[in-house]
Amino acid sequence: FNLFESQTPKIERRFDDLGGGMSLLITCLDEEPIGVQSGQLLWPAAPALSRHLITNWKTLRGGAEAAAVLEVGAGCGMVGIVAAKLGCRRAVMTDRDLGALELIQQNAVAAGVEEQCAVLPLSWHPLAKAKMVAHSAREEANGEDCSDTNADAGLAEHAAVLGLSESGGGFELVVAADVIYAVEVVSMLFGSVDALLKPATPVGEPGPAAQFLMCQS
Repeated sequence: FNLFESQTPKIERRFDDLGGGMSLLITCLDEEPIGVQSGQLLWPAAPALSRHLITNWKTLRGGAEAAAVLEVGAGCGMVGIVAAKLGCRRAVMTDRDLGALELIQQNAVAAGVEEQCAVLPLSWHPLAKAKMVAHSAREEANGEDCSDTNADAGLAEHAAVLGLSESGGGFELVVAADVIYAVEVVSMLFGSVDALLKPATPVGEPGPAAQFLMCQS
C-alpha cells in the first residue's frame, strides 16, 4: 500500500521550540497541492504529543529505563524520532503506507537517530491479540514453529513488531498522533495496541503499568 507516489511535492518543516533544547527538521507532504487526508502530512497532534514526551519523559513508562517505544500510524515519524532523541533504547515506528515508511526512514536519518529506529509496516486489526494468542497456542501444541503466516499478513506484521519489544513481551510505551480518521478504524487501532502493549502487571506484584498515549487534533 503506497498512498502517494514519490514525486508528490515534499516540504521541510523545522521545529526549534519543542522544549528541552530540542530542535527537529521533518520532511512531509506539502499541504497546499494535496487537499486530502494522508499520514504523510504533518498533523497538529504530532508536535503536541512530541512536546508532551519531552516535558514528561522521566515520568513516562519507558523513559527512565530507556526501553523500546512503539509509534503506530507514525506517518512522518515525528513522535517516534523525538522518543529516540530523548534516549529510548529503540523507537519502533509503524504505518501501513509504504510511502510513509520511506519518509520516516528519511527523517530518522536527518535527525541522526537511524541506528535507534526500526521502521516496519503494520495494518491494524480488531482481533490482533486473539489471533496472535491462537497462533502461539498452535505452535505450542504442535511443538514446532508455525511461522508460515503468509495467509495472514497482518499476523506476521504484528509478530514482527512485537519481536522488537523488550524480550518480545510487549511495549511499555505506545504512542499515536492524529490516527483516528474514520469511526471504522477505532476498533482496529485498539485491537492492535492491545496486542502490542505489555500486559498489565498482576495486582500485588511490583512494576508500573504500560502506557498508551494518543493525541488527536
